Amino acid sequence: MTTPSRENELLAELARQAGMPVIAIAANWQGEYAVDLDAHAARIFYDVLAATIAAEDVRPRELALVVAGQGGYPAFADAIRRAFSGLGICYRVYLPCTVDASLTLICLGATQIVLHPFGGLGPLDAGPLIERSSPDVELCGHGALQLVQRLLPSSGHSFDTTKISRLQSVQIGPGTALGEVDLKRLGIKAHTAEAEEQDALWRLYEHVEHVLGLTRRPQERFTPSEQWPDEVEFEPATEMIAALICSTARRAVLELDTGRPDPDMPRLHGAWHITPE
Repeated sequence: MTTPSRENELLAELARQAGMPVIAIAANWQGEYAVDLDAHAARIFYDVLAATIAAEDVRPRELALVVAGQGGYPAFADAIRRAFSGLGICYRVYLPCTVDASLTLICLGATQIVLHPFGGLGPLDAGPLIERSSPDVELCGHGALQLVQRLLPSSGHSFDTTKISRLQSVQIGPGTALGEVDLKRLGIKAHTAEAEEQDALWRLYEHVEHVLGLTRRPQERFTPSEQWPDEVEFEPATEMIAALICSTARRAVLELDTGRPDPDMPRLHGAWHITPE
């Protein structure tokens, strides 16, 4: 796996391009490793945010967030909004890929959205990944619509809240997203990153994909038994990084335990690990 030192190099390079500190927020969105960032993840984010601010010689007026993932709960975006507002700091979003749900809400609270050509803004009401077949998703979608009306006035976008429906699933469609031109038509401040920013952003995103296991070769978890015919031996439980919130000052990862599947949901249990402690 790519080392945290390499991660810090990539974060520092994008920070140099952006002219401000950078925090990356990423979560796996595939299969049983999918993670929905929630209020507790926001608590972890605040720890990274506070460490990032403290590491600067001069208190920053703005930070850059790199966001990658899908799903999540409105509470995650709302807590981040309140944290930045309470600290009197603005944030800019760098978007290397397509996001939706809570991460779209985070983007709408930014002073501007800087897109990689591969990036895009998906439906804000998509709901949590793991529970998208649950009736609770409809409630989360409604909560997202209420939250966006609180986010936009402080972000500086000229977006008319009467146009919110254009950012809903019924308009955008599942799995699709809005790019720079579409976002500008809605009054959202967005532009495509310059060539050097694109390169720095994409290299950081490739690193994140690798850390989250999105670009690794799948490995079998069991082998044929040498003692019993027609039986298999399962490998011991292992830890898998499924979410990452990091800056050059602090790193937090959500490690899933493959030996602790949820009995009711297609997901694994895990815990956050923060370094340095």
